[in-house]
Amino acid sequence: MITPSTLRRALAAPAALTIALGGALLGATAAHADVPADLVIVEIDTLPVVDTDEVITTITGTVAAGATLTASRGTAVLPDTETEYVTVDGTDFASNITYDTTIDANTQTVTFSGTLGDETITPKSVTFNLDGTPVDGTPPVDPPVDPQPPVDPQPPVEAPVDPQPPVEAVAPVAVVSPAQASTLDSRIVTFSGTGASGSSISATDADGVVVASGFDVVEGAWTFDVFYPQDAAPAQTATVTQTTVDGQVTEDVVDFTIPPFGATLAVDAPVITAPAEGEVVVGDRVTFEGTGDAGSRVLIQFFDTAEFEAAQESASALAQPAPQPPVDDPADAITVGADGRWSVTLAATPGDYTAVSYAVLADAEGNPVFDPGTAYPVFSDDSAPLTFSVVAAVAAPAPGTAPAGTAPVAARPGGLAFTGTEAGGALGLAAALALAGTALTLVARRRRALATADADQQ
Repeated sequence: MITPSTLRRALAAPAALTIALGGALLGATAAHADVPADLVIVEIDTLPVVDTDEVITTITGTVAAGATLTASRGTAVLPDTETEYVTVDGTDFASNITYDTTIDANTQTVTFSGTLGDETITPKSVTFNLDGTPVDGTPPVDPPVDPQPPVDPQPPVEAPVDPQPPVEAVAPVAVVSPAQASTLDSRIVTFSGTGASGSSISATDADGVVVASGFDVVEGAWTFDVFYPQDAAPAQTATVTQTTVDGQVTEDVVDFTIPPFGATLAVDAPVITAPAEGEVVVGDRVTFEGTGDAGSRVLIQFFDTAEFEAAQESASALAQPAPQPPVDDPADAITVGADGRWSVTLAATPGDYTAVSYAVLADAEGNPVFDPGTAYPVFSDDSAPLTFSVVAAVAAPAPGTAPAGTAPVAARPGGLAFTGTEAGGALGLAAALALAGTALTLVARRRRALATADADQQ
């Protein structure tokens, strides 16, 4: 049997991703025609992470100035779509995606979509292999070379050498932040500095492992973020390298300290108080109520009970039940009020269900709080599972006629919501979670790994 902590971790990955996707869906207020927006994929570069089974794929490209992009990918392990971290600088953008080669399929597809003003950008997909082979799986073959007849050796002729003009010196790379010997308050480190416009910027750690690449110097400045995972020591050294268009290379080295890995913040798990355990709800709407930490955000999912129980009994931590599909998500996020209470009403079809919820620590603006000791958003444990049933309402007979049986009221599909009473909150939370793409991906993988470890101990 999988323990409650195993189930919580097994559900956390799709649940966390639902937050980001839910915010993206809620932000769409009107339908618009797709526009090309000059979306171009320039380069796909995959590099292994030392001493791990992970690889980081960086996809760069260009898009119309002012566009907002989102990258999503499919995976052979989970049936969900994960929103990844995308940066847009002027007309350039980059998406850094982490894959685990032990559970992710070799062939991956990433789809870019977004908006340009009030218009929707025509999505564009790219497919690639994590091991660097061509997508069709066949290695490149050099064409056969016809044998050439031997050539009689000729005495060397020394041609006059034209004097070359001196190479013009350009501005060397210089790291402005983090400051030398500084102590930082987060394991997500923002690097920035100056250099020669048009040059390419990369960075390596003290062991020579590439931690960033493919960034350009624009108008004499550059910037990028690096997430330092759990196995990264507090004391760090980074070497930032600039390569100009004519091949000149300069470097700058900076030493700094990041917080030790370990959670320093926490939020209590919410409690579902309604419907009551085993309650039978009549109709096609279910009102969930509960308690939690004031100001935190709550996400609730409900599952087919049979699938939920089968997942509990499975020896595999990846045997997760599929939540009911989203229906009529209300416009706002579930925010726990000052009195510590929350509620939401969802559509549901007749059936037997098990509901689970958890909370995200949020700031005064409703954005998720990131723990400086982990660089992950602060999630609570899952609530205790709650079982309930939904039955269709009985249609009343027409006036003046005898009842001729019952007819179920047409029910809508089951529900999934990230909703509540504070207007506008969902967009801020979802957008912030989308910007944390790499951190969220690692959170999901870490929870899956912990769930697998717990399952192995059963």
